[in-house]
Amino acid sequence: MEYESEKNMESLVRELSYPLYKGKSWLKFYGIITIITGVLAALSIVGILYAWLPVWLGVLVNGAANKVEMAYHTGNKQALIEAQQKLNTFFVINSVIMLITILISIFIIVVFFSLGVFNEVINNNGDFY
Repeated sequence: MEYESEKNMESLVRELSYPLYKGKSWLKFYGIITIITGVLAALSIVGILYAWLPVWLGVLVNGAANKVEMAYHTGNKQALIEAQQKLNTFFVINSVIMLITILISIFIIVVFFSLGVFNEVINNNGDFY
């Protein structure tokens, strides 16, 4: 009876992990490209400040792809949970980065309007001199 339950669990894990397993190649591709982007960013002085973020995101996505592959082939429930946790962390980090980017953009726009930079550009027919 316990053997039946274990087989059902493995089958369920395979079924639930299939959509991510089907896209694991794209996950790995995205992870590798993101890591390369981070490494290239680290080559510049300014980029070294944030280069660790793309590298971290790439490692997370690659790790998730590997865990999904393991979950699909072995039916290991823990591997599927770990893959989902890695993807959750990935999306949380990306969301925080987007929020920070939006806030910085809004701040820059407010500063430009406050300093009259846009007004100067409009008055000079688009020439910023």
